[in-house]
Amino acid sequence: MKRILFLATIIALVSTPGCKKSTSTATCGNGTFNCTINGVSFAAASTNESTLLKSSYGGTPVKRMDIRAKAADGKYIILTITNLQNAGSGDGVVLKDYFADVTKNYSNAAGYEGALTTYTQGSTTTLGQSSVAGGSSNYKITITSCDETAHTVAGTFNMDLDDYTGNGNSYAVSGSFSNVCYTVR
Repeated sequence: MKRILFLATIIALVSTPGCKKSTSTATCGNGTFNCTINGVSFAAASTNESTLLKSSYGGTPVKRMDIRAKAADGKYIILTITNLQNAGSGDGVVLKDYFADVTKNYSNAAGYEGALTTYTQGSTTTLGQSSVAGGSSNYKITITSCDETAHTVAGTFNMDLDDYTGNGNSYAVSGSFSNVCYTVR
């Protein structure tokens, strides 16, 4: 049931037509994104497609931040957090840990906050995605800095991803990011 509530929040954010678009744009550089996947470096070529979506679910304010890093070979890492706590104000997210296990997060009438990590090969094949109920307090995305004026974010992450291609692989993904620009929608 908790998984359904979390997924419903994510779906509502993506499909809500009333998202506000920011009048200001991010004016920072590419930022840095350091990551390993199963101990092998993921070389991020760009981080300039990150977004903060502001919406509401059942009248309750909700924010979803997607931090995207793209490698030269077209693979992506997408770090997603759902922020409900104090989501009614500002163009940033609360500085804290967002856990894959939603029961370890803040909750309100809109559902649960949470963290999700997706590893893709281009736009068509999802290689791995973190389990919504990760079961471990170690699997999380931590936001350590979020500048609402400059629209930059920094933090760390540690997740285990389940394989979605059917080949039996799993992916241990961890790293950090800093000064990653995001646009507000």
